[in-house]
Amino acid sequence: MVALKITDGDGYVRLLKYDMDHRAVLLEKLGLPLKDVGYSMETQIEIICSTLKKSWAKPIPKDHKLQSSKHIINWFSNFIPEIWVEVESPCSKLLIDKALVFLESRLSNSSLATSVLVHGDAHNGNILQDMTKSKASFKLIDPDGLVAEPAYDLGVLMREWIDDLTINPSENGRKWCLLLSDITGADTGAIWEWGFIQSISTGLFLIKIGQEEMGLQMLNVADAWSEVDHLILFN
Repeated sequence: MVALKITDGDGYVRLLKYDMDHRAVLLEKLGLPLKDVGYSMETQIEIICSTLKKSWAKPIPKDHKLQSSKHIINWFSNFIPEIWVEVESPCSKLLIDKALVFLESRLSNSSLATSVLVHGDAHNGNILQDMTKSKASFKLIDPDGLVAEPAYDLGVLMREWIDDLTINPSENGRKWCLLLSDITGADTGAIWEWGFIQSISTGLFLIKIGQEEMGLQMLNVADAWSEVDHLILFN
């Protein structure tokens, strides 16, 4: 709700009316999800990133009460090792430890000065056609509403299109990371680290809810990424 108020229809679906007592909201009508329009992966990434950049540019009120990077990172730091044990350790402890190291890295390198309003789950099913504009115009729906570095949103895109990633995880991961950085200007290292964190956490969660095949695919991609020194990879 707070995120929708901040964006006021620019990048996110427009909030028309709401009634908190009845837990009801009225949103503008949007069209098909991006995933069903038929665009290539590269075009979808460009559309999602250009839409995200609109919301990233929005000033955040000082009294926003949205979760910050610190809260998000603390949550991931607890969630990942706990769910790993819960689903009976489907990947090595080394991968879990690397995810925790990357979380510490993001905590150390994040600051309020560079934080923006991030969506939190900006994949191609959460962005719909804007019916009032051209066919290539889209708006994001269902935001988590977080205040963090832009690379947090891009890490979500690093875990998508998993079938393509599985073919050549390290090379395709590098290409996607560079593409995301080129479009948005975000740091490649930050994108890579959030992509790894998202792949581990989402992979484990998918296994928990019964989508084991896709969950293991994500963990296998993360395993291939763990063998790469990303600080050398992008230099």
